[in-house]
Amino acid sequence: MTILSRMLRLCKADLHGVMDQIEDKGLLLKQYLREMESALKQKQARQSRLNETCRQIKGDLSVQQAEGEKLEKELDLAVLMEKDDIARMLIRKRRTLHACRERLQRHLQGL
Repeated sequence: MTILSRMLRLCKADLHGVMDQIEDKGLLLKQYLREMESALKQKQARQSRLNETCRQIKGDLSVQQAEGEKLEKELDLAVLMEKDDIARMLIRKRRTLHACRERLQRHLQGL
């Protein structure tokens, strides 16, 4: 190893030591705290959006549940009055409503 390379390495080591002394630990800690607070606010905003989405899905499910109960009553009445064409249409509507409810429940479970 030459003398120049050793002197260069010594200067680099001294420079790193000087930089460590110059850095203000308090300022670094404040910056880290600001970054953590920012990340926390982002996560809280995301959680609020997810909670709002869950609330909306639950509302949609309750509306569909009421609609399903009404549909069942209409279907019973159509069968009782022997209106086969109306009963078939209501059965198709019931199947569609059931599939939509299942899709919303899966989405809610995913959230």
